[in-house]
Amino acid sequence: MKANCKQLTFNDFFENFDDFVNTKKPMFLELFENYIDIKSFIPHEFYESYYSSTGRPRDYSLQAMILALIFKCFFSLPKISILILFLSISSELRSACGFTSVPHKSQFSRFMTDFYHEINLMFHRLVDITQPICEEIDPFKSSILISDTTGFEGYVKENNPKFFNSILKASKTLAKVLKSKGQGEDFNIHNHAYSKMPKTSSANDDIKLCYLNGHFGYYLKANIVTDDLGIVRHIDFYEPDEDCNVDSPDSLKDKYDSKTLIPVLENFSSLHPSFSYKYFLGDSGFDACDNYEYLCKDKGIIPIISINPRNQSDLPETGFNELGVPTCPNDHSLTMKFDGVTREKGRADRLKWLCPKSNILLAGITQLISLIILYRTNNTNHPRAIKSIVTQL
Repeated sequence: MKANCKQLTFNDFFENFDDFVNTKKPMFLELFENYIDIKSFIPHEFYESYYSSTGRPRDYSLQAMILALIFKCFFSLPKISILILFLSISSELRSACGFTSVPHKSQFSRFMTDFYHEINLMFHRLVDITQPICEEIDPFKSSILISDTTGFEGYVKENNPKFFNSILKASKTLAKVLKSKGQGEDFNIHNHAYSKMPKTSSANDDIKLCYLNGHFGYYLKANIVTDDLGIVRHIDFYEPDEDCNVDSPDSLKDKYDSKTLIPVLENFSSLHPSFSYKYFLGDSGFDACDNYEYLCKDKGIIPIISINPRNQSDLPETGFNELGVPTCPNDHSLTMKFDGVTREKGRADRLKWLCPKSNILLAGITQLISLIILYRTNNTNHPRAIKSIVTQL
């Protein structure tokens, strides 16, 4: 009878053990070790903050903690607990990070919380290092700046569907009460429910009620700046003072977009003053006079921004004559009349132009009203000299 098991010898065990020990590292880890010197990317301020915040030596080095979190992003691991599991079962990954033991979950959490500003410094240092690389890869695409707003959904109770459903249930109950009393014909249940939702999360005031991705939710708003290669250049969590009580959710989003562009680009320019760009690409949310003036006049950048349909008029398109003066949208042969400059707080200065026909009609109305005044004051001897007579009354 043939044996079902093979007898292992010490020689076989040695060969298998040798193969296990000398197993080639994953290609990714080899590339990382050969081409990346993580120490050169860490700002000196990061070292000072990390090693001076305690009075005793750290259990884990700064490079090891940073590498572990970088590998978490590389492998698209959603949670720290999964990263810890990978570190526990992979000796190659532990060795690449520089760990002799696996840190606790709370140590990673405290690291990201306590050293947020230092991580931000490291990010912008890498932006400076990678800018020449982007320019070498494609000079044209690296000269294009792209910005867009986004939001990071918070893990808070307000984002749980049950939270909104409880408010919606109360609104439905109120609607029934109003209906029983013969009231509330125009009562909108969903609008009432949204109006009762808190403006900020109870766990974190920075996580606010926003309209993003086609629905309401509690997000941490941010503005992402990239070049045309798709390489991130700046991440800004600027939050303007805004009124949430607007006509529609889309109007709220456009208002936020238009107000954030200038402060975000100012922060970006202050961190990287040597960077220069030729073009700016943005969606219709950035269609505002202040943004155009800032990009063209202050930064020398050509803006390429979609026109916001909410800023358009139902009138036909206005033309221009050879001198650049706008013409009447209904009759391009008529030149518009300049009517001064409009200056409002918080808005860009605007030039006012009146339709020549409307100006003539207003002049006619003025003459007729003056005639009525002359008639009622018994001064009808010179009805055609109305203006001079009225001013003397």
